[in-house]
Amino acid sequence: MGAASFRSVERLSQAAFECWLDDFAPELGKCELIHGHIVRSPPATYRHGGTGMRLGTRLGAYVEQMESGTVFDASTGFELPTGDTLEPDLAYVSASRLRRGPKPSRSGFLRAVPSLVVEILSPSTRSRDLRTKRGIYERSGVSEYWVIDTERRTVRAFRRVHGGFAEPRVYAASEGDLLRSTAVRGFVVAVADLFLEI
Repeated sequence: MGAASFRSVERLSQAAFECWLDDFAPELGKCELIHGHIVRSPPATYRHGGTGMRLGTRLGAYVEQMESGTVFDASTGFELPTGDTLEPDLAYVSASRLRRGPKPSRSGFLRAVPSLVVEILSPSTRSRDLRTKRGIYERSGVSEYWVIDTERRTVRAFRRVHGGFAEPRVYAASEGDLLRSTAVRGFVVAVADLFLEI
């Protein structure tokens, strides 16, 4: 983890984590519960935020037009069946998964497993996104997991096959690749369109 990251020594339940956030989160910024430990991440770079917004705008407009579910941004917490509470950079939950999950409280996190999860790599979260969180999403039943690398201008797409993620397929902006979602039927985006040219 980078110097600005934080990981608690104490282990908490999801309920205790939610109470802890009520008291301390405004001062700490983005915090997640990973394997029972509170993990804090530093603010993201402009490329990270720009990529998230570019994909979120396109995906959100498509999902709204198709009325197939809901897209959530990086401020949304998901209580997953593994006991972890994560805030993916972007998540899509199908309408059927939302209906199956318990109705969320006004102040609580969603207790629904996203159909599609997107994480955008940062120096402080790279290993966590590629290993730890990938495993959590896989065990939780996420259908599709995209890992976006703004340095290499690539997307690694993990897709569920026979109960687990298959080896990822890598899509590159330099190759003119089109990224097609299996979780959001019919959604296609040019990888090159995801990255800022500042």
